[in-house]
Amino acid sequence: MVHSLRRQPGRLVKTVFGFYPYWIESSGSDVRDDFLSQFCYFGCEVDPETGTPADLHEWNSLPLIDSMRQRGVGIILAAFNFGMERNRVLLSRPAAKERWIDTLIALCAARGGRGVNIDFEIVPGGLRDSLTQFMARLGSRLRERIPGAQLS
Repeated sequence: MVHSLRRQPGRLVKTVFGFYPYWIESSGSDVRDDFLSQFCYFGCEVDPETGTPADLHEWNSLPLIDSMRQRGVGIILAAFNFGMERNRVLLSRPAAKERWIDTLIALCAARGGRGVNIDFEIVPGGLRDSLTQFMARLGSRLRERIPGAQLS
């Protein structure tokens, strides 16, 4: 997390996006909410065959997410899919992509999230258009459900 942000009385002067990976074992007491504008929980893993979650990694239950939101820090859900074959499978299945979009929006809304961060690593070049369409559709639908939501 970032520890060098300067504040003006009552407001942040920079946008600070902090990632909190699920594998960190922490009570959250070491997370400086006064230095964060966005708390990005990493994350939620997709089952590329179905477009349903393979593992939510405590997204639905981690108290730190509620604590950050209550202290005015924006909550972002990071969703990931690692590997060329996993990305080929997901991005080649229209029904799985739509289900994943629906799921991400529902998961984000259920925890008072302000957006979604996508981390798809090693996407085959031939699926560039499919990835672009996925991101555009996710962004459009996300903002319909959560006005002003962020997609990164």
